[in-house]
Amino acid sequence: MKILIAGASGFIGQELVKALAGHNLTVLGRSRATLQQCFSNAVTSCTWDTLHELDAQTYDVLINLCGYNIGASRWTTEVKKQLIESRVNTSTALIDWAIKQQARPRFYCANA
Repeated sequence: MKILIAGASGFIGQELVKALAGHNLTVLGRSRATLQQCFSNAVTSCTWDTLHELDAQTYDVLINLCGYNIGASRWTTEVKKQLIESRVNTSTALIDWAIKQQARPRFYCANA
């Protein structure tokens, strides 16, 4: 199965990548260097800036785990805004990317 995991460098994402070993995995994040540090060459890495270069129709599953760390700081008004936007914007970007390419992969969003 071909799977794209956004937010794979996070706590849950790293464990999910290990659990899905054997599948064709692409990890998506803000920094290719961070992704390569976490996963070496075991998976394909991609940044949000280069997502448009991938063919969405080749993916069976999209998993979104992205989001600002809920335990990183006190929940001020600004932090609450960042918590929401970091989840909504990444989900929207993934869905738009798939729709533009008329792809219909399964979409799992676990960035609550």
